[in-house]
Amino acid sequence: MLGKPWNANVASTEETAKPYVNADPMNSSKKGGIVPEVLDKENYVDWSVRVQTYLLAKDLWDIVESSDEPPKPEDHENATDENSDRGAEYKAWRKKNAAALHALQICCGLDAFSGIRDITSAKIAWETLASKFKPQLLKAKTMVSSESPGNEG
Repeated sequence: MLGKPWNANVASTEETAKPYVNADPMNSSKKGGIVPEVLDKENYVDWSVRVQTYLLAKDLWDIVESSDEPPKPEDHENATDENSDRGAEYKAWRKKNAAALHALQICCGLDAFSGIRDITSAKIAWETLASKFKPQLLKAKTMVSSESPGNEG
């Protein structure tokens, strides 16, 4: 009985991978991997909403918005039985921070990425991008609303 080959209905690896393969980062393409467009001087508001939603969905937003100090590396390096929880806490934080930071990095255009290239904290990278790309009117509005009575934070 001759029928279709076992893989007749399966798309080639090349065809299925095409939508997920990012263009050369040196290319002037504005396509991002996580969001439709990489961050540039024109799209911060929409970009930040999309990236925040992505980080929330991946349980990474707490790394960016946390006001707590991250665990100390020495808690991981000097882990003993009595402080192994702190070592595990640091290791978990480091992994989430790296995932959040990587997401931010791959969602940036060349100009935006150059501003955060040497930053190792997702929180600081997010704040740096906001200070550079957030429209001035929104910055002023955010400052006024955070200083209003009854608002905390």
